[in-house]
Amino acid sequence: MDDVGLRLLFLVRFISFLALCYLVLEAAVCAIIKKPESKIRGFFAIITSPLTRPVRAALPPGASPETVRYTAIVSVFAVWTASMLLLRFLVPG
Repeated sequence: MDDVGLRLLFLVRFISFLALCYLVLEAAVCAIIKKPESKIRGFFAIITSPLTRPVRAALPPGASPETVRYTAIVSVFAVWTASMLLLRFLVPG
């Protein structure tokens, strides 16, 4: 794999790690703060909406926000793990 491909793979790994951190933070905030009208919950909902919107579209209509959130976490974790394994396979040492 050429240098550009490896850089893109490192970028995918980094962005997926950041996305995973934000999704886990949102899940923690939603578990702690129970009021749905909370501004903190709204902030994290806005920040993670680019990650949860495609997941919500893939799930059946009427899926709960928790289901969407945890499915997004699992999906991003799978991308992050796959990129890490691919980098370990392609970059020796």
